[in-house]
Parts: sequence; structure tokens; C-alpha cells
Amino acid sequence: MARMNAVMDRDEMVLEAVTKGKEVYRAAFDMSGEAQAIISPDLHILRANHEFCRITGYTEPELTGLNVRGILDPSDTPTSAPCEGELSVIDARFVNKSDAVRKGRFRYRMIEDDIELPFCMLMTLEDVTDEAVPAEAARMYERLYRHVIDESTDSITFLDRDGQVRFMNGAGLAGLGSTGGPAAVRCHYADLWEGVHVLAVRAAVMLASKGRPSQFEAFSIVDGKPRWWEVRFIPIQDGEEGVTMILAISREITKLRREEERRHALEKLLNAAGACAGPEVAATA
Repeated sequence: MARMNAVMDRDEMVLEAVTKGKEVYRAAFDMSGEAQAIISPDLHILRANHEFCRITGYTEPELTGLNVRGILDPSDTPTSAPCEGELSVIDARFVNKSDAVRKGRFRYRMIEDDIELPFCMLMTLEDVTDEAVPAEAARMYERLYRHVIDESTDSITFLDRDGQVRFMNGAGLAGLGSTGGPAAVRCHYADLWEGVHVLAVRAAVMLASKGRPSQFEAFSIVDGKPRWWEVRFIPIQDGEEGVTMILAISREITKLRREEERRHALEKLLNAAGACAGPEVAATA
């Protein structure tokens, strides 16, 4: 009899502990600042806490029994459930009760019972709509930035701190007469120039690597013809890391140089003509 009473007392203690454990878990679930829901293996919502209801805009009775696919964008619906013990993460659009489309990050894990049968899933939801906006803006600016560089008539080249070419746009490749694409100019930027300008480029790279911009005029030989360029070196700095890259912009000024040469030649002719006409004009006077 005493042994039976002891067994009953032990069973009551276990039952009380389990009940208290469930109460503690239920309170932690309901009061959690993380949006959580208990999902059946076939993706029906069994329970949802306060934060999950707040994000979706629905009450718990409205969510209970609803298939998760009912609030997801059809194109973002997961095609398979997670395996036992595995954490799955998907980013998917969902529609809240006010019909606003939001971007959500869903994390869910399959939970099995003692005989290894799927029991339920614990799913959390994080609203990342505001995170997606800066990301979309960044991608838009990146596309715009690439378009501006690709369409520029100036030669635009990105160099590392040592002056090695990392990228050159189409205008730069055309100016070099290169038909091999960007891989054809994997060299030091100074190697693309002629004569004394090689030293000028190396000096400009050294200045830029120390954070000092510079500018000069140089020429290169393309198809046997000299082409003149106005070259600018601009250091690109990244906070505490200092100079991380060097931007080299070359604008072709061949026509301008030729016009200046013609103007100088014409001035010489006029000066020479004036010098020859000087004594005759004086004698006539």
C-alpha cells in the first residue's frame, strides 16, 4: 500500500512538473518578442503568438487552421517541408490583413515525437521589408553606375594601390585599340603608355596611393598614330582603410592638341610675315 501511494505521489509530481512546464512554455511563447507559430506537418497554423499576430494583422482565431500558403505570395511558397531537426530559412512575400505586401524571413524547424513521426513545426517570422528597400536601391544605383561607366566616352580605369589594372571600360579598350576584352589589359597601367609618360604614370600612381590626386597630359600610339589624352588620377578612400583603389580617367584631346598646333603654326607664319614686312613698311613711311 505504501509503495502504491509512493508511485501515485511520484506520478502526481511528474504530472505537476509537466503541467508547470507547459504553462511556462506557453507564457514564453505568448510573450516572446519574436513572431512564432506552431505549424502542423501539412502547414496549417495551430497556434500563433502575439507578435506573429501583430506582424500579419490577424487575430489568433483568424490564423488558427489557416494554411501558411494562404498568406504567402504563390510564387514564394516553399515547395517542401524541412527534415527533422533541420532549420530552413526562406525569404518570401506575404500579405497582411490590410492587403499590404510585405517581405518576410521565415525560419522553421520540423519537430518529431518519441516514435519519430512528424509532430509539428516551429516557425518564426521576421518582417524584413525595410531591409529590402535599401538593397533594391543599392542594386538600382549599381545598374545606373555601370551604365554611366559603360556609356562614357572617357576612358575609365580602376587600379589597385600598386597601379595594376582591375577594370577598364569600353571606351578605354577602344582607345587602346584592344579587341581582347578586359582580360587583355591585365597589367600595370604605366605599361599602356609610351616614352616619358610611363614615368609620369608611375609617379601619379604613387601620389594617388598616398591620397593625392594628380593630372597631366600624355600620348599613346594606336595603329601607328599618336593620340593625346588628359589623364586624371583620383584616389578612392574607404574610411580607416585609407586608399583602396585608384580611379584613372583619360579624356582624349587629340583634336584639341592638333588645333593648338595649327594655331601655333599660324602664329609663327604671321609673326614671320610681319617681320619680313617690317623694313618695307618703315621705308615707305
